Amino acid sequence: QIRIDLPTEPALPVLTISSDLVGTTLSLPPPLTKAASVRMPLQAAVTFPAAKSSAAATLDLRLASLLRLYGNLGEEAAFNGIAAFGESEGVEPPEKGLRVVGQVPVIDASAWAAMAAGSASGDATVVDVDVYAGELLMFDRGFAETRLALTRPEPGALLLTFEGPAVDGVVDVPAEAKRDERGVTVRLNRLHWPSPRGESAITDLIDPAAVPAFHLWVKDLRMGEAELGETRLETFPQADGMRVDLFESRSEALQLFGRGSWTRADGISRSNFELEFTAAELGGMLRALGFSELIEGGQTYATLRAGWPGPPGAFAMENVEGGLEISVGQGRVPQVNPGAGRLLGLFSVTEIPRRLSLDFSDFFRSGLAFNKITGSFVFGDGNAVTDNLVIDSPAAEIRIRGRTGLKVKDYAQTMEVLPRTGSVLPVVGALA
Repeated sequence: QIRIDLPTEPALPVLTISSDLVGTTLSLPPPLTKAASVRMPLQAAVTFPAAKSSAAATLDLRLASLLRLYGNLGEEAAFNGIAAFGESEGVEPPEKGLRVVGQVPVIDASAWAAMAAGSASGDATVVDVDVYAGELLMFDRGFAETRLALTRPEPGALLLTFEGPAVDGVVDVPAEAKRDERGVTVRLNRLHWPSPRGESAITDLIDPAAVPAFHLWVKDLRMGEAELGETRLETFPQADGMRVDLFESRSEALQLFGRGSWTRADGISRSNFELEFTAAELGGMLRALGFSELIEGGQTYATLRAGWPGPPGAFAMENVEGGLEISVGQGRVPQVNPGAGRLLGLFSVTEIPRRLSLDFSDFFRSGLAFNKITGSFVFGDGNAVTDNLVIDSPAAEIRIRGRTGLKVKDYAQTMEVLPRTGSVLPVVGALA
């Protein structure tokens, strides 16, 4: 419905529009997303200035109870005012541009930031944002109960501030003229990056060569179930993509050092990294990486050389191609429920007493002590394959060969147990 009121002076002419928007699709990022079949009442009123007046026309638009947009229509249809989600009492409109405030159930921050970056100039439409979200979406990850603020410290620059239980800190994006020199700086007190929802989606929407230098510091970084602790990341652009000069994380349980690249060719991107893991105890390292803590002791050094399709954030074990070398010092596998957790077949040793046709339970009654564990794995086609995993223990040498299915979660392995000479005599006596 459209109504035009043309009153005589001194009242001003008003254009009023109302609609339930059924049949209309809103394709903006959440929360301003709507299917054509959804009813969402719209009320808009434009008040025009008097003839020969220098005043601007005013707009007051209400979209159900979700959004109120009000302010002045300036020169060349530029809008100066407020976009308020919910109540907006006491909010002052900016001199120029749009101020976004309020509270929403969900907002897609990465999509809106991309739109804001596209208008990151001195006369940009959005001048600042202060929104509280029940769920903040960033790159298909959800962060609950988070406040997002965006300001422009200078023309063309962006300063993003996050406050929430899973993400807290600032992202500083300089103006384009200074971006090549300074890069993007991220300083976060915490970043608890959740696991992907469902299967990992590999996307090539971003050209890594177009990403400016990136400097990240996080005091408390968690990736899914992995607790990485204090973390630094330094990246720089190169001709075919982006190189990662430093990825370093430190916690009480684990030290991780990495370097690599994210490149793109023929529209397809790929990540290649070399990561070094060191830990005083393998059990603590496994716990920090989100696995069951099934080893006591065991000073550990491991090297992972891996590549996978997509950006670094698309890392998933089932997509990795490469190799892992591991060396573990003296430790013990305690007597545990074999179903408590496994990693690349290593913890199938907890089933040794059940698998042996001869009775070796005396050797493993209090767990399996070992002097060292060494071996390597080859990743590809969703599998991890080893032919040289060796567990050297006082009771026996245990050799494991075979495949671990990282996609379908299955195992096809052969285990060889070679008892020490001194350990064979009690078995022979038992048979006699």
